[in-house]
Amino acid sequence: MVDKGLEKFKSIYKDKFGEDLSDAESERIATRIINLYLVIYGERLGLPHGNTSTQINDVNENAKNS
Repeated sequence: MVDKGLEKFKSIYKDKFGEDLSDAESERIATRIINLYLVIYGERLGLPHGNTSTQINDVNENAKNS
């Protein structure tokens, strides 16, 4: 996972849950969220199956552009 996306995820998580996460824990949780998204929606929004780091960055970019 790219550092910028990881830091953004950690910040959002802290805002919502009041808990600081390590880089490893952040990546584990974010990866699980992406995997859940892919199970539910698949490629519906253009996310390819495969590298979760790329998928997480794509989600961050899509959110910025929405």
